[in-house]
Order: sequence, then structure tokens, then C-alpha cells
Amino acid sequence: MKKIFLLLLVLSLCLFGLSGCDDSASGDDTIYKIELGAISNDTYSTAMNRIQNLVVANYDEIHAIRNYLHENTVSDYQIQNGVSSVDIEEFMQSRNFSNYQISNEMDFLQRNGNDILFFEHAFDKGKKIWMYITK
Repeated sequence: MKKIFLLLLVLSLCLFGLSGCDDSASGDDTIYKIELGAISNDTYSTAMNRIQNLVVANYDEIHAIRNYLHENTVSDYQIQNGVSSVDIEEFMQSRNFSNYQISNEMDFLQRNGNDILFFEHAFDKGKKIWMYITK
């Protein structure tokens, strides 16, 4: 029952954050694909170590980390297609990212073509949520 509730909560948070209408004032009409899932804190630590040790964060390096996260996902894996940049920004705001963080992540996403974000797990302190965004 707890797993079902958790899955429904994660889905509703994602859908709430990603369901806004796209009246993009920025003029960016790029559509993105989002993948997300729950990982252990150990997997998170390994992924963060890999990210922090990147000399140049390019598309292939970020995608390789995504593959690692996907292979080590323990639950709640989901895919969302057709997501606008406005939807992504609103979702980050709902997860308490600062305007500065949102701007940096969106700039990186537009330049690089992909990005990975991490969030606290709503009910399990032993897990994190990863989110991979790609054009």
C-alpha cells in the first residue's frame, strides 16, 4: 500500500509540475523527454562523484551517467514525453530550486542537450529521485 501511495504521489507531482500550458514567454519551443526513478543514496553518491569529476560535461558523459542511474533504479521509473521548458522550470520551482539554480540548469540543458537533476525522496531517506532531461 505504501509503495502504491508513493508511486501515485510521485506521478501526481510530476504531472502537476509538467502539465502547465506552454505560453512560453522566452520563445523556447523545444520539447523534451524526461525519465525519472528512485535510487539508493549510495547510487546517488557515486553518480554525484562522477558528475563532479567530469572535466567537460558533454552530452555523452551525461548520458553515460543516465545509463548508470537507469541500471541502478530501484523503483518508480517513469518516462514523460513532450515536456516544454516552461514545464521543466515550473517543476523545479515546485521542488524549491532557486531562480539562480533554475537558470543555470536550463542554460546547461539548452547548451548541452541533456541534464540530470536530483531530488529528495518524499518518503524514504535512504533514496533519492533522479531526473534525466533530453531534447
